[in-house]
Parts: sequence; C-alpha cells; structure tokens
Amino acid sequence: MQSYSIWVDADSCQSKAKDKLLTTAIQYKIPVNYVANRKIPFSRESPLFTMIVCEKKKDEADTYIAQHCAKDDIIITRDLPLAQLLVTAGHTVINDRGIIFTQKTLDKMLKERELSMQMAALGIRNGKFSTYSNEELENFCKTLVQLIQKLNSNLC
Repeated sequence: MQSYSIWVDADSCQSKAKDKLLTTAIQYKIPVNYVANRKIPFSRESPLFTMIVCEKKKDEADTYIAQHCAKDDIIITRDLPLAQLLVTAGHTVINDRGIIFTQKTLDKMLKERELSMQMAALGIRNGKFSTYSNEELENFCKTLVQLIQKLNSNLC
C-alpha cells in the first residue's frame, strides 16, 4: 500500500491538469491535497481529496506545503522559488506541464524569469505568449504516472 500523497499548489495549476490528476489519483488511490488562499473546487468528488485553504497572506500556501509535505510525496507547482525550496530539501516536484524540477532546470528557469522581468521593466516584450497545449497536458500525465509507478515500485 502506498504511503505518500500529492500536494498541489492549486491556485496556479491548469484546470485540465487538475482534472487529469484527480482521475489518476482515483485510479491509483492516492490522496490529493489542494492548497490555496481560496477554495478551489474539485472537478470530481472523492474521499481521497482535501482542500486546504490558507490565510490570504503572501506565500502562505507555499509555506503550508513546504511544512506539511513528506519525503515521498509528489508536489505540483509552477512557483519556482517554492520548487527550489522543495527540491533542495529532496522532494519530488513537477509542474503542470510535466517538467520534473531539478536544480539544473530550476537554475535555467530562474535565469529566464529574471531576464524576462528585466526586459519587462525596460518596456521590452520577450515575445513569449504562454498557452497550455494538449502536448503539455499529455506530458504532465505521462510524467505523473511514471513518478507514481516509480514510487509504488520503491515502496514494495
């Protein structure tokens, strides 16, 4: 029997990814904890799912996740500073596009974000327009299932 759960930084996770996550969690019987500063409804109901509403303070949901996730848990977030904190602590962290965060991927993404912020401050657009494609959703699903299967085989 698995002894881990999935934590979701729920306010920024794409709804399509959340829906696929819940379907997968039911299939594998994994508890899912949504954490946000407001109530975010689940697209389906299950006793496996918990919504944790934190105070409306900056980074309160991030702090909650960091303080309550366990070693083998999977954390889903787009928040790069939160991901960096969790990866440094040895946690498995992915985003809703299926990217597994490592120190190397985080360093690259943080540099890109800093450059983008500097360009925006100068009034220069970087030309990127972020959408959420079916390919990214498929990558998320594939990565999530691979992580679950790896954890399940390690716990046997």
